[in-house]
Amino acid sequence: MAEKAITNAIIAAYRKRGAFIEKIHATGYQRRGLPDLIAGYRGKFIGIETKQPKNKNGVTPAQSEVLLEIVEAGCWGVSVTSLHDALLILDFIDLTEPQPKKGHGEISIESMIALANKLQSEH
Repeated sequence: MAEKAITNAIIAAYRKRGAFIEKIHATGYQRRGLPDLIAGYRGKFIGIETKQPKNKNGVTPAQSEVLLEIVEAGCWGVSVTSLHDALLILDFIDLTEPQPKKGHGEISIESMIALANKLQSEH
């Protein structure tokens, strides 16, 4: 399967599972090595670099550096060669994260500020 087909399949499957996901279209104004896809799922950031299964070179040094930085920041930074690999990430998150409460997916900026002030005053 071509890289573009893998990427499109991942986008469709992630959206079907309720994830936010977008394709990053590289430009000369961006940092080299950014992952092909960025996603958010149940409060987790996921950077996904897609490669063809028969790609002998794997990720570039710049891609490897960015994926490592993402992981070091406590997020998911991965290189995948199939839709199956990409879905394993969502499956793992589903198994390890508590279910969110219904109706709490949106928060106003005022609520965020109030929560930040409360947390700051507790410390």
